[in-house]
Amino acid sequence: MRPIRPEQFARIMTLPQAARMDLLEFLGGTPVSARQVDMLILTAQQKYKRAAVEARRAATEPEHA
Repeated sequence: MRPIRPEQFARIMTLPQAARMDLLEFLGGTPVSARQVDMLILTAQQKYKRAAVEARRAATEPEHA
C-alpha cells in the first residue's frame, strides 16, 4: 500500500463525513496509484457538489398543490 500524499489527505478531509470515511476505508484496503487517488477524490467532490445543488434546488422550489 502506498501512503497518500499530504495534499490528497487534506482534500479528502474537506469531503462530507460519510464520503470521507468510505474513501479512507477503500484506500486502506486497496492498492491505488496517486493518480487514482486524485480521480477518486475528484469524483467524490463532484458527487457532493451535485447533491448540494439538488438539495438547494429542492428547498427553494415551490411545492405544487
